[in-house]
Amino acid sequence: MIEEKVVRRWLADSPREHGFETELWTASLLGQLIQEEFDIRLHPRYLRVWLRDRGFTPQRATRCGRSRPPGRKTGLGRACQAGVRRIRSSTAASPPMRGPHWLRTVNAPLSAGDLRRLRHSVSRGRPFGDESWTTKTAERLGLKTCLRPRDRPKKAT
Repeated sequence: MIEEKVVRRWLADSPREHGFETELWTASLLGQLIQEEFDIRLHPRYLRVWLRDRGFTPQRATRCGRSRPPGRKTGLGRACQAGVRRIRSSTAASPPMRGPHWLRTVNAPLSAGDLRRLRHSVSRGRPFGDESWTTKTAERLGLKTCLRPRDRPKKAT
């Protein structure tokens, strides 16, 4: 667990502070640093999954145009030209910690109302949760159509 805290602190820093030539973290760079510091060799693909589970997401560097206005720097360096994946902390909150009674809570039976709402969400392919979260999540994921009632709207009389 101490190693995980150390790695999270590294990701808050710039890779330059750890001796690398780039401003962006990649899974390969992080793997090199972990191997140097802890003598543990991890595959970059595994590191991407590990990071994603902890709220960090790999991003592709944007392609650079051939010409830029004078004096404008992208800050991407070689990563921009090579299309290397970089690591960024996701804006979403990290998953909540499991409490001492987590298993009991998860395995508890649902109320009739919650069960009906869950079945409705599954049949419509919509996110399941309270209304405000469901609306925000559906908009963010482009699922607005699953929030509308089925069939045509009734004619106004």
